[in-house]
Amino acid sequence: FFAMDLQTDIELKCRIQALQRLRDKTHFASKVEKTAKLQSTIEEVQALIPDPMSAKTGADRAKLYLYRGQVLDCSPTYSKEAEDNLSKALKNDPTLSEAWMALGHCLWKKESMDEALNCFKSALELVPKDKEALREVARVMRLVNKTSDREQKNRNVKEALEKAKQAVSLDLKDGASWYVLANCLFSHLMQCPTGDPWSEINRAHKAYLQAEAHGEDANPDLQFNKATVCKYKANYEAAYIGFSQAYALDPSLQEAKQEMLTIRLQLNFMAEKLAVKSTRALERQLQSLKTAGTGVTVDALQYVVATVVDALTATKSRKPPICLSLRILNMISRSNDAPLVYVACDRDKTCLVLTVYNISTIAVKEGDEVIIPNPGFEHHDFLLQSNCTKPADEMQSTSSAASAEEKLVSSLDRYVYHNLMVHNPQSILTNGRKIPAERFLAPQLTVTAFS
Repeated sequence: FFAMDLQTDIELKCRIQALQRLRDKTHFASKVEKTAKLQSTIEEVQALIPDPMSAKTGADRAKLYLYRGQVLDCSPTYSKEAEDNLSKALKNDPTLSEAWMALGHCLWKKESMDEALNCFKSALELVPKDKEALREVARVMRLVNKTSDREQKNRNVKEALEKAKQAVSLDLKDGASWYVLANCLFSHLMQCPTGDPWSEINRAHKAYLQAEAHGEDANPDLQFNKATVCKYKANYEAAYIGFSQAYALDPSLQEAKQEMLTIRLQLNFMAEKLAVKSTRALERQLQSLKTAGTGVTVDALQYVVATVVDALTATKSRKPPICLSLRILNMISRSNDAPLVYVACDRDKTCLVLTVYNISTIAVKEGDEVIIPNPGFEHHDFLLQSNCTKPADEMQSTSSAASAEEKLVSSLDRYVYHNLMVHNPQSILTNGRKIPAERFLAPQLTVTAFS
């Protein structure tokens, strides 16, 4: 019979941890290459683990089944053999919290989410202040939302958020816990929107930054999600940098490369439309806008129309408060799941970018006049490297117009513009009327786990 000594136990744990780092932290140019490397390493480590049936005690037998299960679970896909070994480990020692955690991971890959959640909760019952168990409960609770009961979905998301907060409170320097908290904050915002979604978005962004500052900076998933947040906040410079970092960390992450290209094309289209030339048609469009100094009533409050130039230097305490009268010249983005971006112009032919949150594409259209009370601006002036190109096979199938787009991507580097941000679209007027309630949308944004 085999009796496991301390040195053997430590050596096996070290080999398993190295294998798990290979699975979780190491990225290859292709998934095929990573799968092959994982499989060969799994076989190598598995050969070092003695037969559990030769163990002298039940405790040793449970550990050896655990180690075998952990190794087999490093496969990219679900392993029935891993599940069997982990189940045997728990049969020999039901108090082995590591085995409950490992079985939870295995069942997660099997997509048995309810069973996985029960495993993580069992581990948490054994060690109530285990930050890893709290993290895993939070992660799975976000995903156990297949029920059609909206109230149950809301309870799941809220419980996930609470568990993530507990994990962070146990170790404020644990980047993995901050990362899970950031994802939970977004799930909470989308599932249970509050009266101030912008504050929740900023809290989630800060949580990503905390995760990055505490060891998760090399996580491509984090970089991708953080960039998605920055894109939602219309910070295209930070978004582009984040997607670039995600792609550099994991070259197989083609979604990041596509996002880089999308941002560049959108910025170039925006720059082209901002450089509007005066024409008779434009003159006619702008003549009907309200002149500076005109009084406008919005929600029973009196505002004075200002030019964009004056609004850029106006203070928030200015009396009476100001508003802008703008003509929508172009819609830049056309997706309902992100803020809508427009190029707009005032009567003095000063153009700017207008970003409006939580409205449908039919709420504000090209040619509309919009009144924006208490305008708030962000000024952008940045350079982007011209290193994002389409794959060769995609380029071959594109039209000459698409080739022109590709040329534009590599030729424009500097972007300078004012962005007028509207977080609360209920306050704006479109063609003299408030936007109908059915044209408002709840916040929509998706953070992703690719592994």
